Amino acid sequence: MGKLSATIYKQDGTIIEKSYDQEPSLGDLQYLVGGYIERISCLKDGKICDMIINEEGRLFDMDVNKEATKLFVAWLDNENRISPIRDVVGDVVVFNNFSLS
Repeated sequence: MGKLSATIYKQDGTIIEKSYDQEPSLGDLQYLVGGYIERISCLKDGKICDMIINEEGRLFDMDVNKEATKLFVAWLDNENRISPIRDVVGDVVVFNNFSLS
């Protein structure tokens, strides 16, 4: 298997491309999102991907992440799903070419 690729969408609008030789650890993901993690789906470049968010982001009053929200809402629309909460908050990680096992 080649390099694993992920995109980090920061709540301030910064986007960082990251590559891994192996699947990132739980600790790595918790560090990137600033706390406990939750996996949700998103639609990026027409492909369904895993998005890792901070499970308690709303409790910590994190800012809305506009780019991550677009990806999540695109997935909701693509899958004809609804969600009472459509805004994604805090920093997130989107896996581009792999899923958590």
